[in-house]
Amino acid sequence: MAIAFLTWCSFLSWNFWAQLYYQNYMGYSPVRTVLRLLPMFVSGVICNILVAAVIGYVPVLYLIVIGTAGTSLACLLFAVIQPDAVYWAFGFPGAVVAVIGADFVFASGTLFIAKVAEPHEQSLAGALFQTMTQLGTSLGVTVTTVIFNSVTQQKAATGSGSEALPTLESYKAAQWGAFGFGMLDLPSATLLAIAFFRGVGVVGERKASAHGDESEQDKDQERTVAPSPDLDEKLASSRS
Repeated sequence: MAIAFLTWCSFLSWNFWAQLYYQNYMGYSPVRTVLRLLPMFVSGVICNILVAAVIGYVPVLYLIVIGTAGTSLACLLFAVIQPDAVYWAFGFPGAVVAVIGADFVFASGTLFIAKVAEPHEQSLAGALFQTMTQLGTSLGVTVTTVIFNSVTQQKAATGSGSEALPTLESYKAAQWGAFGFGMLDLPSATLLAIAFFRGVGVVGERKASAHGDESEQDKDQERTVAPSPDLDEKLASSRS
């Protein structure tokens, strides 16, 4: 729950301020902004396919750590972004790796809950997981907005900026705040994963039955109906 909370603090904060950076600071239209964030959606689809393919073979610990590291890296790239640099230097890699944390943590977390929770508790556990992600979104965007406004007011007070026109440092400061959540998330995810998920192993594996017996459904499908002697006698008498 804590890992999902911090991941959404970092990911949604990056997403929010990346859009505002492109539209308000760079002056791009919504269409041009979407085009620069399009790799995020492509990467998200690939991540979901990848998780579905490897979740039965890779321990959940590795997926969580890799995911949180990817989102933190995206925040760091936009915290040091240079407006005059080419898109492929900061914008493209940031959009590619940002969504890794959300996809890996969400998929692994929901499967982990389905594995450890009792059948009658799975709906409640899933609701708590979803609630933590929404709370993480609210807290992350709120805290980074406070940072953004504080830097903007400081720049306006010193005469190096305007309150109505935030400077580049304001957007960078907001991304540094998102990166801070990522840095809280990455060590905590690593420590919590080692402490609590080390014995979990693969969450998507299929376990065989204890005695290696086949299911009743498989047995029914494999059964063949033997011919009845009485039926053969009736058929012979009817022909005669």
